[in-house]
Amino acid sequence: MSASSGSATVKAGGTATVRVAVGGPGRDSGPVTFDATGLPPHTSDTWRPQRIAGGGGTTVHLTTSPRTRPGAYQVLLRATAGLDSRSVPFTLTVVRPQRSPADLLAHVGLGGIVTVGRIVGWLAGRGGPPGPPAESLRPTRRDDERV
Repeated sequence: MSASSGSATVKAGGTATVRVAVGGPGRDSGPVTFDATGLPPHTSDTWRPQRIAGGGGTTVHLTTSPRTRPGAYQVLLRATAGLDSRSVPFTLTVVRPQRSPADLLAHVGLGGIVTVGRIVGWLAGRGGPPGPPAESLRPTRRDDERV
């Protein structure tokens, strides 16, 4: 069993794609199925195809969530045919996505007022967004006001 790469780096919320090849098993071993162990929390593995007859290859998509914590994770990509199981190690490194000023405007809205220090901290990945969502900045109508 082999993988097209021994490692991949993705931003949290992204997907790493790896091609996995297996040799032909013995005649009595049956179909080959695949799975992955050691995935970080909030990460899924999708195999296409999930099952093959005999030797061949498949592709696994390791999909992270924006909630997946940054770090290097040791994953085992495994092929099983009958009682025979083989695996190949794979390192999945998850990094924090960069934030942009456009992300800030989408969250706060054009009418939001925030401090430069909070903007810089947010863009650097420290803390949450620097202000309330734009919806909370809109004035509300009171019943005693004239329209």
